[in-house]
Amino acid sequence: SDFAARYVETGTPVVLRDRRHSLAGVGTPDWLRGECDLEGTMDNYGQIPGSPSTEWGGFFDPSDGDSSSSGDDSGDDSSDDGGQRVSLGEYLDYLPHAHDLARTEKYGGRLHYGFDYDAKCSCPTLLDAVPWYVYFRDDYMLSDPEFGSPGVWPSLIVGPAGSSSALHIDNSLLPFHLTLLSGRKTFRTVRLADWRARLTDDEAEWGSLYTEGGFAAVPGIDGLDDGYVEEEFIRKRGCHVFNATLIPGDTVYVPTGALHGALNLGDAPAVAITSNVFTPSHAGQLFDENCVKGGRFSFGHDGFCRKLAKDKMRR
Repeated sequence: SDFAARYVETGTPVVLRDRRHSLAGVGTPDWLRGECDLEGTMDNYGQIPGSPSTEWGGFFDPSDGDSSSSGDDSGDDSSDDGGQRVSLGEYLDYLPHAHDLARTEKYGGRLHYGFDYDAKCSCPTLLDAVPWYVYFRDDYMLSDPEFGSPGVWPSLIVGPAGSSSALHIDNSLLPFHLTLLSGRKTFRTVRLADWRARLTDDEAEWGSLYTEGGFAAVPGIDGLDDGYVEEEFIRKRGCHVFNATLIPGDTVYVPTGALHGALNLGDAPAVAITSNVFTPSHAGQLFDENCVKGGRFSFGHDGFCRKLAKDKMRR
């Protein structure tokens, strides 16, 4: 397809902006309260704005003393990747108080970001209200039983104004798409070939910023700070950085293995629906990264690689 040739095969991110007026009122916090299962759970991560950790997404593991966004210290239900599980209802109760709580000793400046609320099971009304681009419907991750459970995708992401996710890559270097439903969001992306070539070389004059696995190599890397990115990414290392501001109805496609992060802007919370995506056009890229090169983020078990190999050969 034209989309595959222009964006998938070149590893280029793109923002699709032809549906800005079709989602009015859908996905606001009040809408979620009325339409979604408030007992459904999501991962809850904390981050101090402007001071990301070196962990995935710049977040802090809640086991270091920060228990839950709702203020309930009794919960210990954590996901496999470290995020604390809280209910959507708890998280929505937290949102109006996020900045006041951040100023308390308990929160220590942290704002909390909610990830991976299972929209297909806990809020099917949302999927009915959000049209899927035709290209993303041809997605093995959601439709092919050879890949097993599709997990939480499509999933809901919610964060207060000022919250962010530091530049990172997704597991298996999977590409994804995200549609903003309410609020505003700055999205920043660096293509796989570019960050691997320019940001991971510790023998270069300026040293490395990221590991081969896509983690920050040293503390203090703020890929969402304009001045820092201008100096460290662009001027010193010659890296090309994509930047866009999303408003409700915008959809961003982030290609295979791209570093990406987002900052929620304005005064209102940002709500988005997102899904990792694997269409036939991605088979060659994902096979090479997961089954040939491998690495810390590799998803290259035998069944996955056999499926990728078959689709690669068909193309």
